[in-house]
Amino acid sequence: MSEHPLPRKAAANGIRPAPERSRLSANRSGSSGAFRLTGTPLTVRHHLESTGSDVSPATRANRLPVISAVGEVDVVTAPLLQRSLVRAVEGNDQVCCDLDKVTFFSAAGLHALLAARHRATETGTRLAVRNVHGITRRILHLADVEDVLGLRP
Repeated sequence: MSEHPLPRKAAANGIRPAPERSRLSANRSGSSGAFRLTGTPLTVRHHLESTGSDVSPATRANRLPVISAVGEVDVVTAPLLQRSLVRAVEGNDQVCCDLDKVTFFSAAGLHALLAARHRATETGTRLAVRNVHGITRRILHLADVEDVLGLRP
């Protein structure tokens, strides 16, 4: 592990640089659930979309819970996505996960989606994944889970 150079004054006072791995800590901020890993956030947004012709706010039965991920889904941030999806599938008949704004997607993100899919199957909830493209599509294709997640080629 390489150390970063310190200003002479800091080095003279006995201050040593932290190891590189210490920068991998997650800091949770805000109610939307954002995590930061070396400056890259993931935000998970929860909202309801109309599924029928009646769009009045009082008609919750015609509203689809949508979990939208924005940013990078990696080993630090994937648990946030997984928790959000599992909570949503436990309380609804159907849930949608929108990955349109995902800029990076790792194997940890794949695990989060499959864990949520497994919980949805257990609870009888329909989990749909939409707007999958770029690296996210590539990871899901390489893992051969497009059919499991209901994605079209």
